[in-house]
Amino acid sequence: MKKYFVLLFIMSFGVITSSCVNMFAVKELNDSAVNYINKGDYESAIARLESSLDLDSSSYETRYNLAYTYLKADKCDKALENIDIALKNAKTPDNNAYYTKAVALTCLAENIYKKTNENGEKETIEYTDENIKAQKKREYIDLLTKANENFEKYISMSTNADDLDKVKSEIEENQEQINKINDENIDE
Repeated sequence: MKKYFVLLFIMSFGVITSSCVNMFAVKELNDSAVNYINKGDYESAIARLESSLDLDSSSYETRYNLAYTYLKADKCDKALENIDIALKNAKTPDNNAYYTKAVALTCLAENIYKKTNENGEKETIEYTDENIKAQKKREYIDLLTKANENFEKYISMSTNADDLDKVKSEIEENQEQINKINDENIDE
């Protein structure tokens, strides 16, 4: 019986030690990524954060930072994927996560009608097939509607935030775009 407890202790100690080492490594990788983000080196930041996920894929901080960095790198789909996982992993909802999700959704909506050319400039995308055009309009409206829902969550959780007027303005802009698309459907 004594051997059983000794073996159990040794195994438990190994798991706890390994877990602590992983926590420190995750923090170090996240700190390093934040330094790269501050320098504008988003690809290096993404690499650090992805390595951090290899150690702990459930880390809210890592997923949030990765979503933020993907947004900065104009990779909206990856940003949305990671912020959704971050929100699922959050012990308590974070107002900034809802804002980040709203920005990612708005970015995805904008990318339906705009693409970046090889010079880094945005070009308008024209859809000629009526079925595809109608589908893209529905996607656009759906994404902006979801973005506004997340902006509203942010506002409801951030009653004293300095940027509330800015966020309300973003909601209004999104709603104007939704109305414009809806008006086009009525006119057609």
